[in-house]
Amino acid sequence: MTRTSIIRTVFAAGVIFYLLASVSISESWVALRACNPLDILSALALITCSRILMPLKFNLLLSIQGIPIKTFDNLKIYYLASFAGLALPATLGADAVRIYCLKTRGCKVRESAPAVLIERFIGLA
Repeated sequence: MTRTSIIRTVFAAGVIFYLLASVSISESWVALRACNPLDILSALALITCSRILMPLKFNLLLSIQGIPIKTFDNLKIYYLASFAGLALPATLGADAVRIYCLKTRGCKVRESAPAVLIERFIGLA
């Protein structure tokens, strides 16, 4: 582990500790119960639709690269990468997870990395 990785990890752990120490779980629960359940379900539905549509876009990019992958496998990879993007201190953690998952399914990094980078740039637009 490099010095930069250690610093990022310690910083991320510090931020998580600070947030957990400064947020009252009981007050958060009261605020959550005060929310309209339909609003919460609507937000969850939109997030789920986004997480289903994004892998379809990525499947298209992979197929252009000549990388065949099942849609359900791509959906699993996207959920793993989404979690990694929230949990890892690095900005590109989710992209690295996608490339790694594709590599474990037989894809070469030099073939999958361009699709991931193009998808990243499309997301910026």
